[in-house]
Amino acid sequence: NKLKLNNFKNISQTELNFCANVNCLVGENGVGKTNILDAIHYLSF
Repeated sequence: NKLKLNNFKNISQTELNFCANVNCLVGENGVGKTNILDAIHYLSF
């Protein structure tokens, strides 16, 4: 339940650990919340 991103859109490097239940992405505009969702979407195919 982990996502590692390197040089994906505006995210230079990050590692996210997800819970089994509900996960929320919270932050200011332009920090990459939608880009994280895009990465998850691309991996779902």
